[in-house]
Amino acid sequence: MYFHSPMKRYFLLISALIFTAVPSLPDIMEYAKGRTGTALKNSFRIHCTPQRYDPVHTSQLPDIYLLNGDDVLDMLSNSPITSTQASILPVIPPKWMEQSPLESNRIMMDLHNLLLTETTIAVDRESFPFAPVSKTTEVHGNVDVGYSHFRNDLINAIEPADESKGNIARIIFYGITVYPIALWTDWGSFLFENNPYPSLSPEAIELYMEWHRSDPVDMDELNRCMEINELQGNINPFVTNPEIAEYLWGKKAGEIYGIEESQIPEMLKASYSKHRDAKISLKTPYLPDTSQWWIDGKKIDGELTTASLSEGKHELRFKSSESYGKLIITITK
Repeated sequence: MYFHSPMKRYFLLISALIFTAVPSLPDIMEYAKGRTGTALKNSFRIHCTPQRYDPVHTSQLPDIYLLNGDDVLDMLSNSPITSTQASILPVIPPKWMEQSPLESNRIMMDLHNLLLTETTIAVDRESFPFAPVSKTTEVHGNVDVGYSHFRNDLINAIEPADESKGNIARIIFYGITVYPIALWTDWGSFLFENNPYPSLSPEAIELYMEWHRSDPVDMDELNRCMEINELQGNINPFVTNPEIAEYLWGKKAGEIYGIEESQIPEMLKASYSKHRDAKISLKTPYLPDTSQWWIDGKKIDGELTTASLSEGKHELRFKSSESYGKLIITITK
């Protein structure tokens, strides 16, 4: 897709100023704290999926990546190009998601997954993964296309400029979190695993965590994230809270995020003892905290205690903005 007359935007900030205003960041602690592994990753899927999918939003990409005049930022070379040279490039292409047509359609409307780059780079990239290129076949300034040694194989790959590698890694972290499809195809099968967590192959974890650490979030990347949030109603949490990647795939993987282990709230479980359990927690990483609950057909308002229930099995029903269902809990002495 080419851009010939991008929208102009007006900045409130004067470019000559030394300081940059920090955008107001969403507080992820309420839904992320106290969780680890699959539950932590799933909490971001629930809360960081776009609220609005609109193909019209892609026409605003030149606005988001606007530099001066008609120039936009090529996010692979980290250099300015004119808007007429620019094409949309999905970091996770739909070809990797052919077995999930609904999700592949959505990710092509998700601005967090879309960049601008020079058209010739976009064409040469095809659907290749991002990885270090050891044998170059095409050179576009500081962007290389060629072959990479990856997972004991020689694969096609594209390597962006060093200043763009962290951005690419954080987009991949976002995509694999918000769109954890059941089967990855094409080159996606080299990077991703078909499971809820960790979802990234060990080799991909090593590579993209290295890129994430060596090229940390800067103010431009953060501002772009918040502009996209204004359009489609969601953040990339690995941009607003980059430490999360360490808890999912890095040095703190397996540790509890945002809370001491002794302070972890008890989660919903299948069986409760009147003797040991006074309260029944309705918290679960698979549903938002705003979900509504019913016990044996009666709506729950406030706390649910074991003393209020007879021994035996009871039906819990739930409803959230995304799903509804039921489960059975057992009360014992």
